[in-house]
Amino acid sequence: MDVTVAGRGASSTWSGVTYRIPVILRTGDEEAAIEHMYVTVNGVGGRPLEVFARMRRTGDDIGGLADALGRAMSGWLQAGGDPDRVLSGMEGARGSAAVAWPGRGRMIQSVPDGIAAAVRLYME
Repeated sequence: MDVTVAGRGASSTWSGVTYRIPVILRTGDEEAAIEHMYVTVNGVGGRPLEVFARMRRTGDDIGGLADALGRAMSGWLQAGGDPDRVLSGMEGARGSAAVAWPGRGRMIQSVPDGIAAAVRLYME
């Protein structure tokens, strides 16, 4: 997806990609369930500038957390913040269980870790 954005100096073309990331959710006494989070990262030249994180279970606390993390990261990145600084705080954050990210060769530990993995992959 290419999006032309004006208003921040010269116009630039942003490109983005959406990743489907497995996460394990456990709420209360329920058994753990694998859910999927969709993380879209948009930016210019491999530098992320927007992050959108959505879960199928919109309206619940975990879905709200994913959305808020994406918004906070977008604000940080658009203000010129260093992506590595925010990613280092999110990578490896542990939840109740880990799940393999098929085809990526890594374990996703939590919602924040999954978002960080998607942003890091975009930057590679």
